Amino acid sequence: EPAIREKAVEKIKAVSEGQNEAYFTNAYLNMIKRLALWDNYPSRVSACYLFSLCYKYIPENEKVEIRQLYSELAHDDTPMVRRAAAANIKNMVNAVEEQYVKSEIIPIFSALIRDDIDSVKINALENSTYLIPFYTKQEIVDNLIPLIKNVDPERRSWRVRYALGEILTNFCNSVGKL
Repeated sequence: EPAIREKAVEKIKAVSEGQNEAYFTNAYLNMIKRLALWDNYPSRVSACYLFSLCYKYIPENEKVEIRQLYSELAHDDTPMVRRAAAANIKNMVNAVEEQYVKSEIIPIFSALIRDDIDSVKINALENSTYLIPFYTKQEIVDNLIPLIKNVDPERRSWRVRYALGEILTNFCNSVGKL
């Protein structure tokens, strides 16, 4: 049940507040690895919501594994898992170092925004504004806006068009006059 899963994720986050690095490198990290690798999709959905919380507390070699697991879940066969990964782009962008945002998170975003499922696209679109600080104005115009503008090239989904309209104002404000 999604409501129960969401409440469990909230409680895990609450318990994790104020914990030391040992907690994250031992108990928490093992828990989210198990969740990410389970064969039932609700566990993988939960893992998407928990990755960013431990990221700053774990050693570098574990950070690589967390980014890899996030990437795998963003390309999962189950749309609900991809939707959760898309919904958590903002959390990963805020947690991951800048060089990894550009080299790993943005390609994940590019894949999610081209997904066949509208809800995945919409979640990716809604989180696209968190990528703006990692681009120069010219890069936004040359790279990010064309990618977003072509998210639904045949204009089939009114929900995608609506989400696109909602976020384009943020991009226009960021770019200003060139």
